[in-house]
Amino acid sequence: MKSLSVVCLLIVALLAACNKNDDDDNGGGGGGGGNLTITSTSPDYVFWGEELTVDGTGFSTNASENIVYIKGNKSCDSDTTWQKAAVVSATATRLVVKVPYIKKENGVYCGADYGRVRVTVGNQSVTREQAVKFVGPLKINICHPFGITIGAYPNTYRTGDSSVMTAHLYTLYGRESGYYDKIKLYINGSPVNTVDRYFKGATCGGLTFKLEPEDYADINNCTIPDGYNGDQPVRKFRFIAKVDGTAFADTTDGYVFNHPKMSISGSNSPGSVSKSAGGNPTVKVTGKYMYFTRVRWSDGLSPAFHTDAPPISMNDTETSIYIPLSLMLPGRTYNAVAIGPCDLEVPLFGVSIVD
Repeated sequence: MKSLSVVCLLIVALLAACNKNDDDDNGGGGGGGGNLTITSTSPDYVFWGEELTVDGTGFSTNASENIVYIKGNKSCDSDTTWQKAAVVSATATRLVVKVPYIKKENGVYCGADYGRVRVTVGNQSVTREQAVKFVGPLKINICHPFGITIGAYPNTYRTGDSSVMTAHLYTLYGRESGYYDKIKLYINGSPVNTVDRYFKGATCGGLTFKLEPEDYADINNCTIPDGYNGDQPVRKFRFIAKVDGTAFADTTDGYVFNHPKMSISGSNSPGSVSKSAGGNPTVKVTGKYMYFTRVRWSDGLSPAFHTDAPPISMNDTETSIYIPLSLMLPGRTYNAVAIGPCDLEVPLFGVSIVD
């Protein structure tokens, strides 16, 4: 019986020792213990350099004992493209990490891409596929499916025309939901309303905007800035695209024509008038951005002459122009041309003079 009692005591002692070792292993460095799992990540979209929350089980409460990697993009230096994320805080069921973000010297951005998150604690490792959509820095560019291009200087806008500014987010494209809708456009520090989203393959797409002439035209400024390769007067502007609620922004310089594009849509010109009838008949002209000070009359044979334009505002859509019969020769056809600021010309109408 005495021998049996000794054996029983030894078994109890061994069981107690085993239980103590199991607790130490599971708790590893103050950790939560148990199986290592990743149950969820949040938020759904995370910018490089911002914090990502990883929920699960089996994490160590000692932040340094949780090794977290996030799948990177192919421009990164690592052969496997896995990048280590700094652990900001840790509990047994939640890790808060900072998404890696490196801007290399050659201007290439290096950050998370593929949505995979891997956590290693001790000898356990777990990976969650497509855990989150990572968003890289904002990059803006200019394209003109509705606007204009001048030689090698495409960054030129005309007030009143619709234009498109690409606003590309690394690893996230405009057709996806999420942060893309938060991109806002500023010009010289002032917000600009974007009227639509436009997409045209991989080369041109983004924010469709219109610069109102009242805000961006400078009618009496006929200068061409240094370094600009165009032949029409423009003003230089700083375009800034920002993502609301984040520090991400990008800038580019562009130019805006000083004058909106004057266009004439029609007139009630009679086609021919009788000089012998006398007087000064009028022609009603309709159009857009009709800002001109003179009308040039030319028959292609005798020297051209000018008459003053009636008072007109850039916002007016119609005006009446008189035909100066006393200055015209019978049997000639005269073309009327509007002369705007900086000697910009727009054809108005033609009229034949008869007896």
